[in-house]
Amino acid sequence: KWIAPEQMDSFLREVIASNRVYCERAYPHGYALIAGARAFSGRVVALCEAEESCPRCFAAGASEAVLVGLLEDDCAQAERVAEALRGLDADSALFPATVRSRFLSAWVAARLGTGLTADCTALGQTADGLLLQTRPALGGNVLADILCRVHRPQLASIRPGIFPPPPEGGTKGSIRRPKLAMPA
Repeated sequence: KWIAPEQMDSFLREVIASNRVYCERAYPHGYALIAGARAFSGRVVALCEAEESCPRCFAAGASEAVLVGLLEDDCAQAERVAEALRGLDADSALFPATVRSRFLSAWVAARLGTGLTADCTALGQTADGLLLQTRPALGGNVLADILCRVHRPQLASIRPGIFPPPPEGGTKGSIRRPKLAMPA
């Protein structure tokens, strides 16, 4: 699993990308996605736009952080996130269901040639390790279970409140600073 925070205008937003997850935070939902990713993977990596957000990601359950930096252009930021997920060989990525994250997740899905399940209300895991994504369908009258059997990473945006807030903790992790391409 992979997870990531982003910093914008001195206002933290979390972006979670787990060898199962990528998310955005303008509220504690991002850290809750990090904690929730632990249920699906023993290894959770946070993609961080600012080093200052790494300690809180570690406290939420990330074992490692990868600094991707912050770009003002959301298209360029999504390209950078896609490159980071590709480099991490992520199996799945979770995004919070926010306006910005919906844009980023769709762009990332297109760049990686995979699908995206939007507005999930539940997540699970099949016996063979696939991410089971549940979302409302047909006007919210039924719930649909969705599996991504072929393409990777499996991408989903998650509505707030699906995972409980993470416990406060003081765990530490390692921080990586990969060389990511600058957009043209």
